[in-house]
Amino acid sequence: MLLVSKQEIYDKIKNFTGKIPTLQKIFVIDATGPGTMTELESVGQENPMPSLHPNPDDIAVLIYTSGTTGDPKGVLLSHGNLTSNSHAGRKFYPELNANSRTLSILPWAIPSDRRRSFTP
Repeated sequence: MLLVSKQEIYDKIKNFTGKIPTLQKIFVIDATGPGTMTELESVGQENPMPSLHPNPDDIAVLIYTSGTTGDPKGVLLSHGNLTSNSHAGRKFYPELNANSRTLSILPWAIPSDRRRSFTP
C-alpha cells in the first residue's frame, strides 16, 4: 500500500501497481471517494482490528540520509528508537504532557538554552 498526499501525485504514479508486484493499492490522502484515505478510514471503521503492540526491536520506519558524508543511504529505525526519541523530547520540553501528541523519526533538536541543564 502507498499513500500519496494529493491527486496530482497519484496521476503521475498510478501505473506503479502494474510495475511493482508487491504494491497492491495507492490511496490519496487529500481527497474523498474511492481510492482515498477517507474510503480507507471508512473500511477500517466497518472492520475494526485489534491494536498491534510491536516489540522495541521491530522496524518502524525506513528513512534516507542526505548523504552529507557520502552517498545517501537507507536507515532502519526501530520502535525502540522512536520511543527513545520521545522520552528524550519530554526531558527537553517539559511543556509536553500526557495529552501532547508528537511524532519525530529523528532525534529532537536540543535548544541551546537547555543543553547545559540536561542530565540523561
